[in-house]
Amino acid sequence: MITIASSNYRVEGELSDPPQRFELLLHIVADICVRCGDTTVYEEESFPVVELALSLEQWVLESDRSSFEFFSMESDDGPLLRFYNTNGAYSFSSVHQSRECRVELDREALNSTLLEYCSNVRRASKELIGIDAVEAVMT
Repeated sequence: MITIASSNYRVEGELSDPPQRFELLLHIVADICVRCGDTTVYEEESFPVVELALSLEQWVLESDRSSFEFFSMESDDGPLLRFYNTNGAYSFSSVHQSRECRVELDREALNSTLLEYCSNVRRASKELIGIDAVEAVMT
């Protein structure tokens, strides 16, 4: 099993009233952790979780794409997160990962994991600033 979790959601920087799209994408951050089975393979503080959730949702809806690579506007490095397909099974890698991920998921299980993470980001942003930031940047 591959899991993604975020904690310590916060706003870093200023948000206009109403917030601008780039502010929602980059100023709502959290500490992120990716685990493969029982092993933490990637951790990062102040990660742009709205930007990630938007990218993940778009990728899940585009069924013809084989791999997901996340490059943030905030970083020159990348991909920060990558889910890649090898013979029908998906695994995880990152330019900054601390350990190798030896867990594989089928596309359906991966989609479920990713959409659950996106739902958590949506809920946390609503609690933090009163709006679903992912929905706000989509419109």
